[in-house]
Amino acid sequence: MDIFISKKMRNFILLAKTNNIDRAAEKIHLTASPFCNSIAALEDQIGDTLFTRKDNTISLTKAGQEL
Repeated sequence: MDIFISKKMRNFILLAKTNNIDRAAEKIHLTASPFCNSIAALEDQIGDTLFTRKDNTISLTKAGQEL
């Protein structure tokens, strides 16, 4: 597996577990912006949205649950 894909997947798993961008990013010593960029890159790579974002709530989409 490509190292960049594994980092994206790690970030996906962290966000899925915490449901909080700041907390997930903090765990790997990143700020929210590059963390969100990695999630967006994974979504682009997969071709589907993995999380819904509404106000301060983050939850997995059907595609995110399947992943």
